[in-house]
Amino acid sequence: MYHFLPLAEKKLLRREYRIRFATVVLATLSFLVVLGGAFLLPSWFLADIKEQTVEKRMEIVQNAMAKKQDQQLNLVLENTKRELKLLRTGEDFLPFRGVLEAIIDNKTFGVSLQKFSFGRISVEGDMAVIVQGVSRDRDALVNFRKNLEREKMFTRVDLPIASLAKGRDAEFNIELTAVTPKQ
Repeated sequence: MYHFLPLAEKKLLRREYRIRFATVVLATLSFLVVLGGAFLLPSWFLADIKEQTVEKRMEIVQNAMAKKQDQQLNLVLENTKRELKLLRTGEDFLPFRGVLEAIIDNKTFGVSLQKFSFGRISVEGDMAVIVQGVSRDRDALVNFRKNLEREKMFTRVDLPIASLAKGRDAEFNIELTAVTPKQ
């Protein structure tokens, strides 16, 4: 093979060829990057929309949980207010002390009182009382119930028959309704 070009021109052509080749490679790479970016744009937009949707849902859930916690807190506060209202003494409330004294004064021998539960059942101030305890025998429990029925403070004395089923050491629950004395 014959070389007709001088060496300086050959070097110049080789350099020009390399510059053109590098330019084509860089142009192709630039085109591919732009094309890849164009193909990624829809995915990016979808991801952005999904992110916004998830953030909105998280905000809704957090607000709902905050409202639920607020409702639970309000319920606890209302119950506490109601309990405090029951504990205060006034002309429209029956003092607990009077009810307890009436129950204890009417207790018969052989009856052991263990627990008292109080609740208000009417606007007039009638109070529901549940007395729990253990009775030595049936007779002591029946006498205790009769003593409570004679007390004018109590309008209802309910002793379930199941409490009388056991002959000895019978656990019982007596439900009473105490009336507020008019002043």
